[in-house]
Amino acid sequence: MDSQHLHGILLAVILVIAISQPAGAATAEEWYEKGLSLYEQGRSADAIDAYTQAVALDPNVATFWNGLGAAHDHEGEYTAAVRAYDIAISLDPTDAFAWNNMGIALGNLGNHTEAVAAFDSAISLDPTNANIWNARGTALKALRNYTAAIESYDRAIALNPKDAYPWNNMGNILAEMGNVSAAVAAYDRSIELDPNYSSPWNGKGKALEILGNSSAANAAYDMASALDSARAQPSGQHDRDGASQTTQAGGYPLAVLVVAVGTVILAAGRRRGLL
Repeated sequence: MDSQHLHGILLAVILVIAISQPAGAATAEEWYEKGLSLYEQGRSADAIDAYTQAVALDPNVATFWNGLGAAHDHEGEYTAAVRAYDIAISLDPTDAFAWNNMGIALGNLGNHTEAVAAFDSAISLDPTNANIWNARGTALKALRNYTAAIESYDRAIALNPKDAYPWNNMGNILAEMGNVSAAVAAYDRSIELDPNYSSPWNGKGKALEILGNSSAANAAYDMASALDSARAQPSGQHDRDGASQTTQAGGYPLAVLVVAVGTVILAAGRRRGLL
């Protein structure tokens, strides 16, 4: 079934929803704002329902479709996310956020070559966005194009040198390439920028273990475990990393999913017990 046919089915279902709306019901914008609020609370399944109402009432607003895609992505429903982003892009091909989110969803589906193309489209529209360069690096790393991946991470770091995430990703790729001492330095920089971020502690532990420093490796592992345990405790706030991340589960670690201007969620992989 081709993409155009899928879009037709989706729009037909949404039209049925729209027809069933009672008089005096909330507007499309109100449903969108409700979806955004639910998403920010980590209630992405409920956000899907709200965004679906928004696009049913007004299917011609790219931002609504982008929100719907982000909620599906956050639920690990990547194929549905891609369909929603595709519609958003067809409505507004100049939306760098939608292209970025498309890249993340494609990467989570394992379509890394297509993901790089989507990130390239996003970068052509917003070349100074460090988050997109970081996500592009992850896609290139998955393709084992290490030189290009490092260039992307370098660009992300140059654009936002105080962001811990590309430094962690740089450490991962350096370790994978066998440059373990340089990986430790990258992990240390990530930790310096965000001491409460567990991934670089875990990566540093692995690197130190390879270098034969078992005592320091165990200390790094212990710190990573303590931070993960602390984050797993109930909290009234939505975790910056996007609910609970299991960043090594085949998804896109530490890619920024943009729901709306000023509203970003660090995303990768399936978040419920996971990018």
